[in-house]
Amino acid sequence: MSLSLDLHDYCKLKEFVRVSKQVFSKNRKNINSEAFKVLNFKYLKRIYDNTKYTTFMGYVLLAVDGCNMNRVIICVKALSSEIYDCLNNMMIDFKIVPYKTRRKNSQ
Repeated sequence: MSLSLDLHDYCKLKEFVRVSKQVFSKNRKNINSEAFKVLNFKYLKRIYDNTKYTTFMGYVLLAVDGCNMNRVIICVKALSSEIYDCLNNMMIDFKIVPYKTRRKNSQ
């Protein structure tokens, strides 16, 4: 599906005023990323407080990974780090932060 169709269907479902993909794309930079962190925290708290989840010898089995991400055309580097619940297939936390940005020499 296209972004235009998705927006049309969503606005119709929620009885919102229809917006164009240009307006949506321009304004999505205003979304507060902290809201996603709060929603994820509440979701995980609900799962771990109110449901039976899989453990290993009584412990939640977590994996931690991180990496440097690089792109060739424009040298962009970022650092990422994630924590994953291996037995319950849930991402506990994920962070991506700028490392360094510079334009690659044209030589």
